[in-house]
Amino acid sequence: MTIQRDGREMEIECDSCPNTTESYDKNDFSTMVAVAKEDGWEIRPDPGAQGGYSHKCPACIGGSRVERATRMFR
Repeated sequence: MTIQRDGREMEIECDSCPNTTESYDKNDFSTMVAVAKEDGWEIRPDPGAQGGYSHKCPACIGGSRVERATRMFR
C-alpha cells in the first residue's frame, strides 16, 4: 500500500505497477478512497502490507466488472 503525500496533496499508488490516482488535497482522504473505488481500484485490508492495506489499479486487477465486484465483497 502506498499513499504518496507531499505535505499538501496525496495520491494512491498501485502496489503492482507505477499507476496512481489523481492527486487530492491532504484533507480529502475519504473522497480520494471513494473515487478510487468508483474508478475500479481494489483497496483491501492486508495486515502484511505497509499501512495495513493493499491497493491495485484497474489495469492490474483485470477481469470483468462482475469479477471485480465479486472480489470486493469477499
